[in-house]
Order: sequence, then C-alpha cells, then structure tokens
Amino acid sequence: MIVQETYGKSIHCLRLPNHWLVILLAYHSAFAFIYGVQIMADSQDYIVAANDITAFIQSNHVIRTPGYPWFMSLLGNFYPLIICVQHGMAIALAWMFYTTLEQDMPRLAVVVFWVIGLHPWIAFWSCTIMTETLALFLLAASLLALIKQKPHLAGFLVGLSILVRPSSLGAIPALLLGVWLIHHELKKVIQATVLCTLVIFPWILRNHNNAGTWSLSSVAGHTLWSRQATVAGFHDSPWPEIGKVLKEKGELEGDRYFMRRAMQTMVEHPAGTVVQFIRSAKGYTAYDLHLLVPSAEKAWTDSIRKNQLPMVGLKIFFQYLLPCLVWTIAIYGLWQERHQILFQLSGLYLCGLSIVVLLIGIGDTRLRMPSEIFLLILSSAGVLQLLESFRAKITTLAFMHGRRFELPAFAFLDRFQNR
Repeated sequence: MIVQETYGKSIHCLRLPNHWLVILLAYHSAFAFIYGVQIMADSQDYIVAANDITAFIQSNHVIRTPGYPWFMSLLGNFYPLIICVQHGMAIALAWMFYTTLEQDMPRLAVVVFWVIGLHPWIAFWSCTIMTETLALFLLAASLLALIKQKPHLAGFLVGLSILVRPSSLGAIPALLLGVWLIHHELKKVIQATVLCTLVIFPWILRNHNNAGTWSLSSVAGHTLWSRQATVAGFHDSPWPEIGKVLKEKGELEGDRYFMRRAMQTMVEHPAGTVVQFIRSAKGYTAYDLHLLVPSAEKAWTDSIRKNQLPMVGLKIFFQYLLPCLVWTIAIYGLWQERHQILFQLSGLYLCGLSIVVLLIGIGDTRLRMPSEIFLLILSSAGVLQLLESFRAKITTLAFMHGRRFELPAFAFLDRFQNR
C-alpha cells in the first residue's frame, strides 16, 4: 500500500526528461495548428459573456456560470492565447501526475504521463472555446491537492470547477469523502466544504437577486427534455423549440417548464426512459471520432444501418468495443488498487461526475471530458495489473522449464526508472 505522506515528497523528484515535454509540446502544437480555434455551438454564450463580463453579471442570465467567461477575460479574450493556455494545462496535468507518482509507482507514472499527454480528445477540446479543458484541469488539480493533504486548496479548486461547469457538482461527494478518508477529521471536512461554498455562493446570491432563484444554473430542465423528447414522440431536434421557449418564457421559467415536461414523460413512458438512458450512457462512454475527422460527421451521426462497411466497423470499435474495454479495465484497476487513496479518490470523482451527467443530460464524449483523467488513471493501473499477472504466470512456466522470461512492456517501462 502506498504511504500517503510520500505523495507530498515526490513533487520534488523532478526527474522528468526534457525531451518528453518537448514531444508533448510538439504534439499539442500540431493539434493547435491543424484544428485552430474551434468555435462550437455553445461557445457563443461564453464569447458574449466574456466580451462584457460586467453586463453578464448584472443580467438575469442563469444558464451559463461565470467561470469560463472570467477565464477568457483574464486572457484578454484573445482566442489564440486561450487555446495555448488550455494546451499548456493539458501538458501540465501530464507533468503533475508524473511527478506525483514517479517516486512510489514509477511504471504507472510513465503510462499516465503519456496517456494524458497524447490523449487525442483532450488535445482536441483544448482547441475549443469551451469549458472542458479548464474544468478538467481544476478537477484533476483538486485530486492532487487532496493527495498532498491540502483540503482547503482542494475545496477551493472544486468550487472554481463548479463555476466553470455546473456538472462538477458531482465532485463534491468525492471531495468530502476524500478529506475524511485521508484525515479522519470532521473539522477538515467542514473546512473544505466552507471553502467550496464560499467560492460558489456569490454566484448563487447573484442568481437570487437578479433572477429570483437559489440555484446555481437553470440548465437541468431543458437538457433533460432534450433527451426525453424522443420518448414523447418528437423525432426532430428539440433544440429549436427549446431555444424559442427559453426566449419567450425566460431562462428560469423555460427551464422549469421543460423539467415538468421531462418528468411527466418519465412517468408516462418508463420503458422508453430506460432505453434513452442506456443510449445516453452509450454516448457518454463512446469516443466521438467525427470530432477528429470532421469530414466523417454526417456518416458518424447517421444510424449505423445507413452506413457502409468501413464506417460500421469504426462505429462498432469506437462506440462499443473500445469503451467496454477501457471501462472494464478501469474497474479492474480500481478493484486491484482499492486500498490505495489515489485510486479510491479517482473512483469517487469518476462516479460522482458521471452520475450527474447521466441523470440530466444526453451523454457524449464532450460531457465525459472533465472526468477523463480519472478514467485514464484507473485504466492505466488496470493495464499494468493485467501485465503483471500475465508476467507472473509466464515467468512461472518459464522457470519450470529452466528458462528466464522478461515481459517486453515492463522492460521498456523499467528503462525510465534507472535512467
């Protein structure tokens, strides 16, 4: 079992080769050059808010939270700089987790460094004017703060991540349980809770004063309805109607209206609701290839029955086989390392964030991104555990026949321990 105190010391063992960082810098620079600045459908809301942050705060707008517009304003609303900083965050995460793990789990440190640094979807979303990368960075940093026994900082970072992306509320149980698991002091749990609350409460108070609601964001109702609309018999996209109603009724009342419709649909069509939930879960775990290859978007979004053989194979792999493999290995890694605090916390973060998204929205790769780091940590540990088990069995068989066996994968990783 890893001794918790050693995590705090490993940050001083900065033995990461410089050329590793150069490789990641070149990789992310290539993504930035190829994809440029990606303006998505939801980006416009953040752009408008960031262009006049004072007017945004004084308005009765309650769908978007202020975290990302503030981030954009701090960087002068200069999109290339925003993209560069987001790519820097992705590279920094790989470095931070490597230096945290290098002393106690050097093989895992190497694997985690590369799977985070070279993750194509993390690199892609770093090119967008969207909240994914910033939320991912803040949540992962809060995990590291917990491990280094800094509950105050962890609570502050979780609060910031909630202001960036309201679905980060799912990290609160992980924060509180994590503080308790590490310190076993109710005082520390209360302090982390207070710090997190102090960060988000001014925005809640603003919403109450400007819009008459104590909620953080009025996004749950119409997001849930976007998933339930098909169950109610609407086969066209529900978003044109959602936009119209939100404009006519206002964001708060419009969201409540769609929440009532969604809940009514759940009562009237329980079987259809379950089917839609399963579809949403499939989308949440899938890897959206068309984001990386825009020319494949139409074929990717069509029904699999309309696709030709190459696309059918890609869909089966990226929407079913790869997610099943990754999540199965992650669960295996969590079970094997269940007594170690890093993996306990990673599992708690992953579960909490996933539950919030799956309860209220249509899952896709984008919505999974803030929790992707925790999935990568667990699946990396699972892969190493499987390799260790395989090596033990093969080594035993080789010994019985008077031979020596070394697993090439471990030999490769071990080269980095003794450099």
